[in-house]
Amino acid sequence: MAIAHSLRLYFVAVLLLLVSWAAGTSPSTDLDQELVARQNNSTSAGNPSSTFYYSQAHDDGYIAFTVAAIQESGDLYFRLSAPAVYSWFAIGTGSRMKGSLMFIIYSSANKTGITVSPRRAYGNSEPIYDSSIQLDIIHPDPGQAHANGISGDQYFLTAHCKSCLRVPDPWIDLTKKDQSWIFALGVPGSRYAMNTDDKSAPLRRHDSFGSFTMDMVAASTQSDDDVDIPPLGTAPQGAQMVGSLHEDFNQASWAHGSIMCVAFLIVFPMGIIAVRIMERVKLHMWLQGFGLFLSLCGMSVGIYLTPLFNRSKHFSAHQIIGVIVMAFLFTQFAIGFLHHRKFMRTEQTTPLIKIHKLALGPVTLLLGLANAGLGFAFAQNSFYLIPYIVILVLVALVFAATTGWKFFRGKRGPKGARPGPYPSGPQPPPYETGNGEGHGRPPQEQGIYGGSGAGLAAGASPYGGGYTSFNATRSDIQLGNMPSHASVREEDMQPTQPRPMV
Repeated sequence: MAIAHSLRLYFVAVLLLLVSWAAGTSPSTDLDQELVARQNNSTSAGNPSSTFYYSQAHDDGYIAFTVAAIQESGDLYFRLSAPAVYSWFAIGTGSRMKGSLMFIIYSSANKTGITVSPRRAYGNSEPIYDSSIQLDIIHPDPGQAHANGISGDQYFLTAHCKSCLRVPDPWIDLTKKDQSWIFALGVPGSRYAMNTDDKSAPLRRHDSFGSFTMDMVAASTQSDDDVDIPPLGTAPQGAQMVGSLHEDFNQASWAHGSIMCVAFLIVFPMGIIAVRIMERVKLHMWLQGFGLFLSLCGMSVGIYLTPLFNRSKHFSAHQIIGVIVMAFLFTQFAIGFLHHRKFMRTEQTTPLIKIHKLALGPVTLLLGLANAGLGFAFAQNSFYLIPYIVILVLVALVFAATTGWKFFRGKRGPKGARPGPYPSGPQPPPYETGNGEGHGRPPQEQGIYGGSGAGLAAGASPYGGGYTSFNATRSDIQLGNMPSHASVREEDMQPTQPRPMV
């Protein structure tokens, strides 16, 4: 009896489990099925929605945004499509970026799907990802038109934003027939594709942007039960473009990179060649001063760019090295100036020249060149590294060639020089002025070489005993036989007649 009772209980339990499995589903599954059913029934007449459609300025695609709003829950249902040739597309509430609630889409890591990033903009700068915004992607039935992802060079998205109208300052008024919206397109080109699943991925500055108004009265309904997800519109409905599409360009980033590359790739190396090869100190000073001015301008543009992008709001390796390089440049300029000023007074070198020439100068230049490469990666322009390296190698070859030319030219001597019997040994003593100081005029009562004016003996050197190996020329002998200044009479000072040619 006990065994039979246990078997009955076992079969009852199994039966209850089967009934529970057949009838029970998770709440999320119920919600997904309900949303799919709503979008399948979205073609019903009288479905509240408004559509913004724009294609005049884009031969490579169109922009379509269809939205329906729920007054009770504050939910938004929308479909969105934009040209996938752009690295990202964003649509936001309000008439300006500051405070706007934005939905940004870009290619996912598999390059065929999309990543949706709800963000808030706090100024005219890159929007910041807001994880508190509940945005669900609605996946339609397989094979249905306008499935989420990238298809035919277009982004497609169907989404449900929960309580979007309840977030602080959503900039949406369901009682307005001309509610303002803004949109923006990223940089065009496949090399700029983001290809990431990161919802807080860094964005490049937009390539173009615009605004439009939408009738939210026609797009809203009181209850969530009264609305189905609207179909993606193919023509404007209750919405219109405001003004024209504004073209944009990231001039500041280009200016920063270009100025710094010119300074470290061209101006500073030319300054080194000016002093090392050409021996033009003033030209060296002017070129290095101009390079410092360019670097200061480039740093100023970099400081301006810092608050515009999320990646630059926290110090990166590129920014830290940039500050160090600028400090080195100012120190290098000060050392060079102090050394030159002291040299002009004393005509003697100072210990500062070793720091300026052999230590701080090369380190600063190499750090600046390396930091330029880091800057390209930091600005998401790594594809510019190859042409940058090519130009850097060419500059290095030019510098090496000029240095080699200077070295071999110095060993051969100046052009036109001929080897000859140069005097050897110690230099002759300077003329004495009578007060113990050299380099004075010879006394008038003595001969020109300090003798009695009787001249030099045959074969004697006018430069002293240390030059006995030097063979005196006829000019030397004649100079040695010249009388002293005191013994020259005015009537004897006649012009020398040239010797007749034979």
